[in-house]
Amino acid sequence: MFRLISDNVDVDAEVTVGDMKFEHLQHRKTKSPPVPLSLDTPDKEKPGEKSLIDRLPEADPGKLRLVLDCLDAGACVIDMETCEILYMNSYGQRIFGDVEGKICWQTLQKNQNGPCPFCNNRQLLNEQGQPAEAVVWEIQNTRNNRWYECRDRALYWFGGCLARLEIAADITERKREEENHIRMMKLEALRILGEGLVCDSNDLLSAGMGYMSLARLHLTPDNPAFWFLEKAKDALMKTGEFNKRLLTLTGNCSPFLREAALDSLLLDSVHLFPGDPKVKNAFILADPLWPVLIDEDQIRQVIFHLLRNARQAMPEGGNLKIRAENVSMGPGEKGRLPSGPYVRLSIEDQGIGIPPDRLSRIFSAGIEKEPGMNTQKLGLGLAVCRSIIEKHHGHIECRSKPGEGTTFTVYLPAVKIS
Repeated sequence: MFRLISDNVDVDAEVTVGDMKFEHLQHRKTKSPPVPLSLDTPDKEKPGEKSLIDRLPEADPGKLRLVLDCLDAGACVIDMETCEILYMNSYGQRIFGDVEGKICWQTLQKNQNGPCPFCNNRQLLNEQGQPAEAVVWEIQNTRNNRWYECRDRALYWFGGCLARLEIAADITERKREEENHIRMMKLEALRILGEGLVCDSNDLLSAGMGYMSLARLHLTPDNPAFWFLEKAKDALMKTGEFNKRLLTLTGNCSPFLREAALDSLLLDSVHLFPGDPKVKNAFILADPLWPVLIDEDQIRQVIFHLLRNARQAMPEGGNLKIRAENVSMGPGEKGRLPSGPYVRLSIEDQGIGIPPDRLSRIFSAGIEKEPGMNTQKLGLGLAVCRSIIEKHHGHIECRSKPGEGTTFTVYLPAVKIS
């Protein structure tokens, strides 16, 4: 028996072709786990017989469509020679529309000038050009940016043409969970490393500060060495600030939340930040702006880093737009944020933008290249920002296009003014 199975279904009818049985499935509301789709044929076929999937053309087309329409996954049949879409089930039509008769690479993907470079038609055929075993693979669709697990099998479709049957199950949520799990593992490894580095670094800082204090006791302020010791002290103090940021990332520096005015903090932070005459700041602030529950020092650190990124992305100058507005979020409207009042802060530049292949990794700690620079450094800045915002029960995201600029958006829980 060859079965195409969806999750949470009951058998309603059967279509039989010789030894091949298709089960017409209907949905029912249960909490049972999904059953994996399978394009494999059983091992009980007699030698010399056609495989079950090769006898598809003998089935009733109308009843077979009923079977495929019941899948909780996209199912399409594509002519392997002409790339014409011969069939698309109702699940796929809800995503791509009525595409039967159209060319697959022009319809199911975008920005393709010919057959997709990842097309696996050759893998679906054996050396004699006959249908081979099924191929399972994953892809992120370029039209809706969702991830799919595809199960492909070559077969002879109605009319005898050689075609590819593809069943694509949406695994976007699974991929997000996998990415989040990988991110958490990286942060845990970084936490363990960071704790050791901060502990050792603080010991060395204490010793260095102590010896400098002793040296200053033996010098007068007019001694040239006295000025160098002051500069060395300033450098060590900055190292101490770096240790605090690293502690924030490792999770050992919980925020002290209290009600604060974000608009005042924004204006103060921008004024304290080193200016650039080529960059023009534009503020768009709601009046009144709801108070937020934040640790001012930590949020100031986030603002400083986002401002620094924006300035570095505009070496030739440009406009920097800083916006803060009140928003009421519904459940599930923005990631995993609970419903309630929030203040949405966005910092938008007109810089060089971020390449798509790097955009998904900008909040991960690691080696990164600064925009417009030839050197690399340990990229903790945006990872620290994300860690801080998440500890504030907020959310941070980034939208960017190369050559068109970048916008960082932060959501912070607010106290709604009645």
